[in-house]
Amino acid sequence: MSLPAAFFHVHFGFSWLGLLTVALPLLPNIAWALTPSHHREGPVVYCGRFWELAETVTRLLFILGFIWLANRHFTQFLLPAAAGIFLTFYYFRWILYFTKKCNPRVLEKKFAGIPVPMAVFPVVYFLIMAVWFQNLPLILIVAAFGVFHIRNTLLVTRRPDEAAAAGVH
Repeated sequence: MSLPAAFFHVHFGFSWLGLLTVALPLLPNIAWALTPSHHREGPVVYCGRFWELAETVTRLLFILGFIWLANRHFTQFLLPAAAGIFLTFYYFRWILYFTKKCNPRVLEKKFAGIPVPMAVFPVVYFLIMAVWFQNLPLILIVAAFGVFHIRNTLLVTRRPDEAAAAGVH
């Protein structure tokens, strides 16, 4: 089975749609950064220099990829609708966070059995959008980012005693 040829017709050029795709999930993060009481109480679990660097590099690459690796071929609008569902869940959790006096546990709590939904929802959103953009390099970068981001989030949201029991410091 081969991928459609459109996945390989990516060119370098600015994409307003790519910028919008990246900007939408960042809006609540900007509000969070401007909130004075956004820090987690107690010690923070460190997930390792390699893992943090890998997450940061892949995040930067996928942001640049959405904005600068354009593909003019798009599939049906079912994919953006599906991505919109995950973005809506993500926004809903942020609304809960800001209406619950900025309690970080609201962001960490499971949703429908999904651990760390605040890490999972944006990754799924970006992955679906990368598929809709029919951009294979972007799909691979977002998938790698997802692995690093979800792994790191799972580690840093553990209590220090749980992390020590798992061998993470």
